[in-house]
Amino acid sequence: MAILIEDGLFFGLAFQHNIDFLLHPVAFYRDNSFPSWQHFVITRALDNQIYMLSLNRAGNEYGNPIFCPLWIDYNISPTILKEHEDVIIAEIDTDIIQKVREEYRFREDRK
Repeated sequence: MAILIEDGLFFGLAFQHNIDFLLHPVAFYRDNSFPSWQHFVITRALDNQIYMLSLNRAGNEYGNPIFCPLWIDYNISPTILKEHEDVIIAEIDTDIIQKVREEYRFREDRK
């Protein structure tokens, strides 16, 4: 199941609606805080054990959307897109979702 919601509301919805993928539209401007938003996305994806695609507004003052899997290790990393418009094709493997959630029980720790 995928759900599109406003920034900041997904934390509880990952559990209430049992989502596996989140489309996260944002408009992070290239100021001093710009480098932090991708780390925020990675943390939320891992913490909630969901795939996240955080789409930043296009243009010279924005850019660099990020696709983050629900688990990162030495072989798996997030995909950070270019500054300008770009297209990626990604496949979400539901078997991996279940495996990660069984092996790393972050969701149970939140109860």
